[in-house]
Amino acid sequence: MAHTTASACSYRYQTLSHTQPADTVDVPRTDPDGCPHPAADGEDDRCLFHATEREFPPAALTESFIDSVKSPERDATFAGGRLGDLDLSNRVLDTSDGEPIDLRGVTIDGSIDLTGAIVNVPLLLGNAALTGALEGERSTFEAPVDLAGTSVEKGVYLHNATFESGIAANGFEVASLMRVRSRPLVR
Repeated sequence: MAHTTASACSYRYQTLSHTQPADTVDVPRTDPDGCPHPAADGEDDRCLFHATEREFPPAALTESFIDSVKSPERDATFAGGRLGDLDLSNRVLDTSDGEPIDLRGVTIDGSIDLTGAIVNVPLLLGNAALTGALEGERSTFEAPVDLAGTSVEKGVYLHNATFESGIAANGFEVASLMRVRSRPLVR
């Protein structure tokens, strides 16, 4: 459902890692065609998620991220982007067309907070790098989650998280504390 215009982001995703999700979990595997977001002013035709200059306030990135996920005009594709802290706690995350939230290969300079969130679409974080933590205590993931090849610097907190459709976490690396206790069985 992505619309491309003359002001579309020029970024094209290229995976830097070849870690694919395990076959035990059915997650989308096709790489995105391109970035569906509009180019930011003065950014070499790159959107704020793929901009080389980081002059955007973190709150603006999170707000734009949430708006993009909800937008029926754009895919929720951020693959290969660079983001700051994402506070998605206590939110219901859906896309208008049921397509995944695609964060494959992103660099997150900070943490993703999904505490208490309900994620109704596939969440693709494969081959991502987080300098902070992955927080998701008491969250519910209704669709598959891809963490294959992802690295997290400051811990993973998924106590009482529910993964209804499984989680692919082969090649997942955590540099420090990891607390996971989930229902039902995590694959």
